[in-house]
Amino acid sequence: MGPAAAVKQLTVDPDGDLILLLNGCELRVSSKVLSLTSSVFKAMLGPNFAEGNPLPAGEVRRISLPDDDTTAMCGICSILHYRLELAPSLKNSTSLEEVSIATDKYDCVRAMSLWSKVFLSDMINEIETQPNGNGRLLYPTYALDDVLGFARITKHIVFSYGGSNYGKASTLLKYGIPAEIQRLLPTGLLATLDMNERELKTNLQSALEDVIKPLLTKRKVNNMPMRGADFGSLVSHHTTFFSECDSNTIAEYFRALSIQRLWPLASALETMSVAEVLLKLEHCTFWISPTLHSNCTGCHLDVVNKVKEIMSHVRNAFSGLCLDCVKYGEAGKGQGGKCRFSHAGYLGLKKD
Repeated sequence: MGPAAAVKQLTVDPDGDLILLLNGCELRVSSKVLSLTSSVFKAMLGPNFAEGNPLPAGEVRRISLPDDDTTAMCGICSILHYRLELAPSLKNSTSLEEVSIATDKYDCVRAMSLWSKVFLSDMINEIETQPNGNGRLLYPTYALDDVLGFARITKHIVFSYGGSNYGKASTLLKYGIPAEIQRLLPTGLLATLDMNERELKTNLQSALEDVIKPLLTKRKVNNMPMRGADFGSLVSHHTTFFSECDSNTIAEYFRALSIQRLWPLASALETMSVAEVLLKLEHCTFWISPTLHSNCTGCHLDVVNKVKEIMSHVRNAFSGLCLDCVKYGEAGKGQGGKCRFSHAGYLGLKKD
């Protein structure tokens, strides 16, 4: 049998009267600091629990916490004692999720809030510049009660995730959140994000198809034999004529979308995220008529600005979910009947 693994000693408070026994680490802290910042530690160290029983003079209290993540607890205690220089690196998804779990478990969310809001904001700033979605900050912003961070990360998720795997079952893999963390999220949250994504894509597809609808409005000519919609047979009916400008505008519109792999729209929106589609629309070069003919719909249809308006509307159509609406529901509307995240309407969980 080999030698026992060395136990790391970390002194957060040199005058600390409490040692937390973690896996592979002994953490010296102040019981007063933990009692002031955590209602759970306050109760644990009180007279009603064994951990709070009086000790002989000069003896340091020791509490075993084998179920808690060592990195998370070292980070939390360092932050609560204002010893940030001792905190381990928490800039990875797993560590941050573990910090969130422990913070919620020991009810020290408020004491951690100043650090958590700044730290989460920095991390969200980083992932918002990345081309692919990152759903791993969803639980930390929820558990650490970061209202603005939660709105930002839910907007990021809705805009940055793509693919044709819609629905509740698909979200298990879609957002990359481990199953054990998903169980800690409110029921229906991932499905709500999925529904918001689908709604954005449906509206985007409809708006882009509507751009050239003025050119497809029928200009009827009575009883002229033309090829009809019945696959080529000659029929005598009211039909539609297109001017050369109409035809050019329609053809070049489809061509510009096709070059960016955005046509057919339905297929593109199944395989791309909203953010990817918007980026590709920015790179589309739409045809502009060199001359403006009177009474010509194609000449006067400003495709470029119409698409820009659509892109602007989509970017502002979803500002993220409201944490208070999610936690307290539509009737509660947050603590005291007012949400901390300013918005119109209800931005909480949706029903199927």
